[in-house]
Amino acid sequence: MPVFDSSPLIYLARAGKLGLIEAIHGEKIVPEAVFREVVVVGKEKGKRDASAVEALFNRGVMDVVRVGDSELLHRLENSPGLSRADAEVTVLARGSSATAIIDDEFARRVASSLNVRVHGTIYPVLRLLKEGKISGEEAESTIEGMIKQGFRCYAELYSEIMRKIGDLHTL
Repeated sequence: MPVFDSSPLIYLARAGKLGLIEAIHGEKIVPEAVFREVVVVGKEKGKRDASAVEALFNRGVMDVVRVGDSELLHRLENSPGLSRADAEVTVLARGSSATAIIDDEFARRVASSLNVRVHGTIYPVLRLLKEGKISGEEAESTIEGMIKQGFRCYAELYSEIMRKIGDLHTL
């Protein structure tokens, strides 16, 4: 089960690819802080992607889960460089043995140090391709669309992603 942080939702929405989240098998969740950050604050700022993400929740594609008060949550939210959303994703993923989908490198290191499985936004795209739920062309267009919308991807990583897409596409 994936626990999504804000940036994967934002970039998939901006690229017009939120439908990929629907293709992911099983439960998909976000903590309250991510919902607040992406939907509530996004709508206040007039971000179009906020309404698109909200529609996923309204249709029952994703669920918002409250993270209980805990010592770990307090420690993480007081950690410099870690947002409340990052802390909640980490605690929720750890408590439910889920995979945290986080792009922020520091947040990923913190989650990993707590034995949380972590992947970034690219992971669900490659996973769906491997499962045959999307084509190689759709995987490529998703990556390209996210990059056009500001998703940061240095040249070496981009080459590696495209190689993986090619390898998975030919299976």
